[in-house]
Amino acid sequence: MKMDGREVFQFAMHIMGDAAKQMLSAADLRILQAAARFLKLPMEKVFVNVDRYGNTLSASIPIAFCEAIEQERAKPSDRLVFVAFGAGLTWAATAICWGQR
Repeated sequence: MKMDGREVFQFAMHIMGDAAKQMLSAADLRILQAAARFLKLPMEKVFVNVDRYGNTLSASIPIAFCEAIEQERAKPSDRLVFVAFGAGLTWAATAICWGQR
């Protein structure tokens, strides 16, 4: 069987990209699972979308919040905590009561 260098290159590029995305997604998910265990929260209380988008950095919280509202996982009067951890060992957190003034 004759190997076509261009096809092999394209195949390898695709496979390596997919493998990297899967690994990064799994790594982020493990961090979320460990944080939930530390807080003694069931994973059902943690909204996760890293499996669909990867790590979206500073956009992670608003994207997840919008999806949680659309899926009715965040409802008026729910108490929510948003936490982000980013590059350079930076982090931030806030708590809100959704829909309350």
